Amino acid sequence: MSSAQELSSIDTTKGDASGLRGIAEMCDERGGQDGSFPGPWRDGEYAPRSDFIHNTLGWMILAIILAWSCIIMRGTVCARCCGLRGSRGGRRRRQRHSGPGGSSSGGGGGGGGGRGGAAVEGGGGADDGASGSDTESLAGVGPVLCSAYCSAGVLSIAAGVFLFSWVLYFLKPDDVPALHAFVRQDLVSMQHIALSILLFAAGSGEVTFAWMVARAGLEKCRNYRWMHQVWFANMALGGCLFLAHPQKTIELAIQHSVIGTALVFGAHFLACEKLRNFEGCLQWKFPSRLEVPGDLAMATVAFAIAAGTLIGFCDFREDTGHRGVLLACQGATAVVIVALAVGSATLVVLVAAFFFFAAASSSTGPPPRGEKGSAGSSSRRGLGLV
Repeated sequence: MSSAQELSSIDTTKGDASGLRGIAEMCDERGGQDGSFPGPWRDGEYAPRSDFIHNTLGWMILAIILAWSCIIMRGTVCARCCGLRGSRGGRRRRQRHSGPGGSSSGGGGGGGGGRGGAAVEGGGGADDGASGSDTESLAGVGPVLCSAYCSAGVLSIAAGVFLFSWVLYFLKPDDVPALHAFVRQDLVSMQHIALSILLFAAGSGEVTFAWMVARAGLEKCRNYRWMHQVWFANMALGGCLFLAHPQKTIELAIQHSVIGTALVFGAHFLACEKLRNFEGCLQWKFPSRLEVPGDLAMATVAFAIAAGTLIGFCDFREDTGHRGVLLACQGATAVVIVALAVGSATLVVLVAAFFFFAAASSSTGPPPRGEKGSAGSSSRRGLGLV
């Protein structure tokens, strides 16, 4: 009997799932007492391929970290050296109208009516200069964030496509029908497929947001910041899949728990920075200084821990052929179902948002030429992007 026939011969309809005793009986009938069943691999054939999946995924996560860090740090360093602080006229207005205590330097301290009026007028000029500087800062931050979102999104999509194709083909390229029969019943394989869809959905969201920023500017994408929360939901569910990953040894279970926890925390901290447009790193405020980007630093550390653990992962070497874990015998199947539903729903919502934004931006037309020329180009030159 071939591997595909052996796997397909397992009766998936027997057993009563009403109660713990029924589940135990069902698992015993459909596989071993632990709910496992044989796979199509020969002795010692599965573990090296499993190592390659985990190690490559770790390198891809590390590449995503480096993409974010290098682009953000490039914008930060260029902003510090070249001055992402608006036009020179705006800086002169702020220096002229802002004194050491925040009051108007032209109005004096409580003079006559004319001087008081001048003070109020000067304060209004300072506010106008500050608001103009904020707009120019957003225009300059936009190209940097657009590059970061696009790079990280493409890498996330590549990681999802790699994981999906590896599970459904490259794990057993010489017997694909047997591999598919195994994957349909194996909890770990379905977790890998769910994770690939989550990575693909999260990366698609970042690429879509980068396209929106490139098309209309960061200021007009404020109403689409919910996409960062959707990105967090996908990445956090990916971490939960690692936490619910059944393992053969305690050491492997601890490693997957570390990976899952690091992914959840890293996604949280990076989503917080995304919702603030990385203002602690890129947006200058008067007086010109950088705030400490604590959330970005914590996200980098968390993702680095997850990537390092995956790169150093070494699967258990079994004396016999690899055995799968039946879906119906594990409570973690619910996490797989939720992950598949969230990833699929995210892709549908992103397609709808793409067409809605394209229709809205085409009806309003492109931004005025003067706005692009004054704020956008000067800030891009300051960032070294043109």
